[in-house]
Amino acid sequence: MRKGIFLLTLMVITFSNFSFSDNHLFSLKISGGMSRVYDGGDLKKWFNGEKAYFDWLGKQQNYSTKSNYPFKQDEPEGNFEVIFKPLNYLGVSVGLGYTRRIWSSSSEVYYNHGGNLGYDKIELSSKNELNVFPVTLSLIFSVPYKFLRANLFAGGGYYYANLKFNMESKYFWQNFPDRENYKHHYTSNLTTHSEGAGFHGGIGLEVKIISHLSFSIDAFFRNVKLGDIKGELKWNEILEWSGYKKENSGSEKNQTLWFGSFKVDGNQFERAIFSGEKPSLFENARPFNFNLNGTFIKAGIVLSF
Repeated sequence: MRKGIFLLTLMVITFSNFSFSDNHLFSLKISGGMSRVYDGGDLKKWFNGEKAYFDWLGKQQNYSTKSNYPFKQDEPEGNFEVIFKPLNYLGVSVGLGYTRRIWSSSSEVYYNHGGNLGYDKIELSSKNELNVFPVTLSLIFSVPYKFLRANLFAGGGYYYANLKFNMESKYFWQNFPDRENYKHHYTSNLTTHSEGAGFHGGIGLEVKIISHLSFSIDAFFRNVKLGDIKGELKWNEILEWSGYKKENSGSEKNQTLWFGSFKVDGNQFERAIFSGEKPSLFENARPFNFNLNGTFIKAGIVLSF
C-alpha cells in the first residue's frame, strides 16, 4: 500500500513538471484499440434468421441439424491522425484508420429417407470478410489542466470498404436412385467495394509524459452506413457419382445482395441472397443494409512539435 502511494506521488511530481500550458501547433497521434459493431445493419438479422431456420428444420420429421452462426461484434482497429491546434483549446484533426472483420458460419442438415434410400447430408459454410479504411475529419475542443488535458471531439468521415463473401455447400446422398454416393459440391465467391459517409463524436484524456510526448485514451461513438453491395459472383460446381464426374464454373455480373423474409409452413425467416434482380421468393425484398454503427475505445501516443 505504501509502495503504491509512493509511486503515485512520484508520478504526480514527475508529470507536474510538464503541462499543456504551452501549445504545440502540430501533433501526430498513433492509436489502436477495440471497436464494436452493434448489429451491422441487416447482418445480425441475417445470421439469426439462418440459425432460426435450421433450428426449425431440425425439429421436422426425419431431419436433424447442427448450426453455428455467431455474430462477432469486437475487433481490433488502428488509427493515425495529424492534429492542427491554432489555439490551446481548439484544434482540427485528419485521420486514417483500418479495421478487418471476419464473420464465419456453418450448418449441417441430415435427412433419413428410410429403407434402401439411406440418408442425405448437406454441409453449408460461409466466410464473410470486411476491410474498412476510414478517412475522418474532427473538430477538437480541449480543456487543459496542468499535465492533463480533456478533449471533446466530433466530426465526420468517409469509409471505403472491401467485402468478400465466400460460400460453400456440399451435398451427399448415400443411395440416390441409379446414382450411388451422389455428391454435389458448390462454391461461390463475390468480392466487391462499398463506401459511405458517417459521423462520430466522443471524449478523450491526454497525460503529458515529457515536453513533446503524451499518452491518450479516447472513447467515441460512430454512425456509418455503407452503400449497396454489388459485384461479380464467381461460382464452381462439381457433380459426382458412381465413377461419373462433371465440373462447371462461371460468373454472373451485377449481382446485388438482397435482404428479406420468406415463409415455410407459416413460419417466417429473414435471409439474404445474391441476385441480379429483386428476388420474388422474398417478402419485402430490398438491398442489404450494411452499417458500422458502434463504439471505439482506443489508446495511443501523441507526438507534438
